[in-house]
Amino acid sequence: SLLFYLFNGQLAALSALLGGLIFVLPQLYFALKAFRFMGATSIAKTLQNFYSGESTKLLLIAIGFALVFSFFKGVDVVALFSSFICLLVLNFLTPLLFKTS
Repeated sequence: SLLFYLFNGQLAALSALLGGLIFVLPQLYFALKAFRFMGATSIAKTLQNFYSGESTKLLLIAIGFALVFSFFKGVDVVALFSSFICLLVLNFLTPLLFKTS
């Protein structure tokens, strides 16, 4: 958001922030839902919550984009999707960057 603010202004920064929130909030929900039950005795519950959390996360992402495009008419689409995609790629690459041997 700060980079978009410095180079493109306040509207782009707000759009980038919203794109980041659209990624982070559903991801947080998924982490809380999927890993609520841990341990060898609760494998079935963990797996069920994993699938349920993933499908709900995708639904929350879709709802997030729908809300932004419905209520925020001046959205900077490039900033919104750039921040979302940047976080998505970073989320994918993090295990590779910080792998432990």
